[in-house]
Amino acid sequence: MTTNSTSSLRSISEEGLKGERLCGITGGRGDGYLGKKAIPDPEVCAKATRRKFSASYKLRIVEAADRYEHVGEIGAFLRKEGLYSSQLCQWRKLRDSGALKALKGKIRGRKRKPVNPLMAEVERLLKEKAQLEGKLRQAELIIEFQKKAAEILELPLMNHERSE
Repeated sequence: MTTNSTSSLRSISEEGLKGERLCGITGGRGDGYLGKKAIPDPEVCAKATRRKFSASYKLRIVEAADRYEHVGEIGAFLRKEGLYSSQLCQWRKLRDSGALKALKGKIRGRKRKPVNPLMAEVERLLKEKAQLEGKLRQAELIIEFQKKAAEILELPLMNHERSE
């Protein structure tokens, strides 16, 4: 690094962030802007984060690397982008197998199930039905117990059916 970029990193960390250390790549402005002159920060982050590249970025990098013809141009390009040659080789294999085009536009992770607006009402009604069935079973047990008690005590049962 040049002395100019080192002094700009020092001034950024001293003035703008009040003693906090920068992690990752920052531009010369110090506000997180990634311009053409991105300077890697020499400090180590407290918690490492894995870099994630989109399929469109990978495809763009592979196509740009394929345009270089002279010795050393690809290495300079990879250094400028902050990438390794092994990543470029892997991305070329993905491109050749058609995996990069297949990944384009897809979102990784669990697929969300479509939400039916009536499902909440259905769940509430099912819960209410289960409660009412429990009350009905309890009432039937009480009635059966009353019938058996009446038979044992030889009490006449009242017929609650309506006569016409």
